[in-house]
This record gives sequence, structure tokens and C-alpha cells, in this order.
Amino acid sequence: MLSSTVYAEKAALNSPPTLISAGISDYIFDQPSLLSHAVNVELATLLDSTKIRIVNGGILSQSDFDEWSRQMGKDKAVKYQQAFYSAFAGDNGPKSLTNIRVTDSSGQSMMNCIISHPNTDWHVTWATGGLNMSMQYGENDYNLNDVSEFILFHEGKHCFSKTVSPITNENLSDAFAALVYRWKHNGKTAMLKDILGFRLHQVESINSVEDPDFKQAALIHDTRTILQKVIDLNFETDIQGLSITELNTLADNIVSRHI
Repeated sequence: MLSSTVYAEKAALNSPPTLISAGISDYIFDQPSLLSHAVNVELATLLDSTKIRIVNGGILSQSDFDEWSRQMGKDKAVKYQQAFYSAFAGDNGPKSLTNIRVTDSSGQSMMNCIISHPNTDWHVTWATGGLNMSMQYGENDYNLNDVSEFILFHEGKHCFSKTVSPITNENLSDAFAALVYRWKHNGKTAMLKDILGFRLHQVESINSVEDPDFKQAALIHDTRTILQKVIDLNFETDIQGLSITELNTLADNIVSRHI
């Protein structure tokens, strides 16, 4: 028993950092300031000068709003806030808005990527598609936070992807998020198999839904081939020990070979 405990402690010390262990113990999207700080740190080598900001119900976190108010004045900050609220109103998310350039009072520009806090409607949708969207693990080896972190890295990839094609972009984002999940969780694949099943559920639902936007989104998000490629990778030889930058390169390579 002692040896297994020591082994677990060593594994924890050598494992990649997780957003949840970075001071976020409840539902991660309920703490947008902590979450955005953590993801900006983790993706720093990929984001370059872009900063990710997370909006909750279309509303900027207080710290982000205060920062922009200081930089560009409160009136401009309010206008950006109103634009984000309109962009995410009625959306069950999650989604991201990229290439948001803001200019401060001295004329300095900053590139931002805005990721929406998904409202609870997405929990129901993904649960119907076969995902465990509870904070409890039950019989699963993942919970709501694990799925949410997958989504966060999926949207995070959109923040620095230079690809124009929507289908390619979605495959790149799922590949990157899936690789990060396996990297952080000692190679686990059960959640990724359920996400693959959810992508299939979306496609199978096309015939029963009249909304053309849903149909288009389901087809664009059909990333099953790429998810299976990530699931099939050998964790010890293909993923373990890579840096976040190397994981991104691997995601790009997988998609370029199969899409």
C-alpha cells in the first residue's frame, strides 16, 4: 500500500500541470479569471502575444473589464462588453471569437481571443450524446471538468490556428485537445471514445433536426477519424514526455495526413 502511494506521488510530480490542480477545484468555468490565467500560462508558447479571455454569459470577468478600462478607458471597454454580450446571447456554446484587436489609450494594440463560458444547456446536449456531464465520476474515469477542459483546449487551438477551412480547423482543435487530455491523464482514452460517440450522435441527428445551422455544424464537427487516430496512439512512445508545443505539432501532422 505504501509503495503504491509513493508511486502515485512520484507520478503526480512528473505529470503535466492541470488547470484543475492550479487552484480550481469547482466547476472550472465558474472561475473565469483563474481559468483564463491558467490557460494563458499553459499555452504561452503557442499564443505568442494573443491573450485568451473567458466570458461568462457574454460578460467579461471583472478583472478583464477593469484591465481594459484602465488601458482604453471605460467607455471603450463598455462597447466591447456590449459587443461580446450580443455575440454570445442565446448561444449554448462553447465557442470562441478570434483576432479581437483592441487598442489602448497610448495606441498600443493587443490581440485577444474570447472564449465563451458555456451555459448549462450544453451539459444537457452533451449528456444526451453519451458524455458524463456530472461533477461526480460514478462509473466513469472522467467528469464535467475533464470534458470542460477538453473544450477549453479545443477552443484554445482556434485562438492560434492559422487555418481557414472550418472542417480542418475543427479537426485540428479536437486533435490538439485530445492529445492534451491523454498527455495530462496518463494516456486515458475512455472520455475521448465518448466524445467520438458524441460526434457520431451529432451526425446521426441531422435527419431529425430541421435547423440548417445545426446540420452544417454537425458535419463540420465530424472529427471521428482524427479522434480515433489520437486514441490509437501509443501513449509511452508517441505522447508521454512531449511539450505543449510538440503536442500541437503532432496534432497538425495527424490532421495533415488524414484530412
